[in-house]
Amino acid sequence: MRYLRIFIGVVIIGLLTSGCATYKVTKELEAPIQHSACKVSELTDVLPTSMDDEDRPTPAEIGHLETSIEQELTATGLFSAVGRYEDSSLYILNGTILAFRRGSGAVRFLIGFGLGDAKITVDLKLVERPSGSVIFAGNFSQTIGDWTEKGEKMYDKIARDFAKAIASRVKKLGTAQAKP
Repeated sequence: MRYLRIFIGVVIIGLLTSGCATYKVTKELEAPIQHSACKVSELTDVLPTSMDDEDRPTPAEIGHLETSIEQELTATGLFSAVGRYEDSSLYILNGTILAFRRGSGAVRFLIGFGLGDAKITVDLKLVERPSGSVIFAGNFSQTIGDWTEKGEKMYDKIARDFAKAIASRVKKLGTAQAKP
């Protein structure tokens, strides 16, 4: 009976934490940001070179993450424009993929208990272009442990978490700019 309670507790904790996002801010926003353009640069993959190509995120998946970040940052209204081709932008968003596991929806469905989970960790940095200084940064992680969600959903959640994190820091500083 005791082992059954422990097992049920582990299952409940697993269910509560699956699909949860975590992030750690590595550089806190210290000064107001201007309502200016932001360029989303190409995200890079710094995964181990020994990792097989099929285990890495594809260019299409990385592009999906970049597009999601553009959309989420645009929705915050913090920037006058957000895009990959904003060459006259005051800000640039850089990012590197630090960890990645594709996971398997079939394994999540058939076995569960954390097996087959898709995971990603991305280091995102907002840089003030003229000075080159990082003004906000963090490591954003996402896990998809529910068999009903596709692994690509984690990209949308990473983008949403980043946009929410920076928007909350701007609001905390009292620098929220209204949309023109």
